[in-house]
Amino acid sequence: MSHKIIKDGIIGILNALGYSEASAIESFEDVSSQEYGSTFIIKCLEGSQETASETLADRAYDNQTWEILFAFDRSSQNDAVNLDIIHTKKDAIITAIDDPTNWVSFARTLRYDSWKLSTTSNYFLISMTLKVVDVYTY
Repeated sequence: MSHKIIKDGIIGILNALGYSEASAIESFEDVSSQEYGSTFIIKCLEGSQETASETLADRAYDNQTWEILFAFDRSSQNDAVNLDIIHTKKDAIITAIDDPTNWVSFARTLRYDSWKLSTTSNYFLISMTLKVVDVYTY
């Protein structure tokens, strides 16, 4: 496959949940607050070769780590309510990403690995890590 196929596949899963790609590519620091709650930033962080049998000389398996960032609105009047909503949305994202019917067409394996909630002065940030195994055939 390729980076673009994996990225487009993950974006397709998130688009089906109502999210679109943010205008920023690295962080939500310079993004308009109107993008909070409806956009994401996606990036491939690293990859490494999977050990495979010597008989599979016509392909390579690339273990990749992907990160997806989601920013959600924050205000002192409703932070507790927002956190409940954020966790409900996070659970729906994990469920969709971990469902093989959503990724079997573009990846050998795609698994949710971890998530982390951070707080900034303007927004809550969910950072989600995915483990992807891509197949390169030659």
